[in-house]
Amino acid sequence: MELDKPKVDFVILSWNRPKVTIDAVQSVLAQKGIRPQVWVVDQGSAPDTLVELQNYVQSQEQIELVELEKNYGVAAGRNIGIALGSADFIVSIDNDAVLSSPNEIVKAVNRMKEGPTLAVIGFCILN
Repeated sequence: MELDKPKVDFVILSWNRPKVTIDAVQSVLAQKGIRPQVWVVDQGSAPDTLVELQNYVQSQEQIELVELEKNYGVAAGRNIGIALGSADFIVSIDNDAVLSSPNEIVKAVNRMKEGPTLAVIGFCILN
């Protein structure tokens, strides 16, 4: 049952690279064993690149595109995205990241549940 799966908020920053951002979102949506909500925080992309993201997002109910007027930097952008969510688990990935398997996030969530004092998990960067 879908509601038994843990809800996970994903924050993905975007700036003028819609194709890699869409690849990152698709990698997140391919994750098994979770209920993903994706917050794409665009930090002032050029209008022509923003249109590509807007068109992709409008057909996806699990994705919200937040359009900022300028680039506030990585930390501020991630904080904006984190503040929008409500899940017990938050994953922030770069927009050029692709998860190595469809089970990466559920493994991380399960590890977090096992260790009540564990607050942060980092993922291996392959590229």
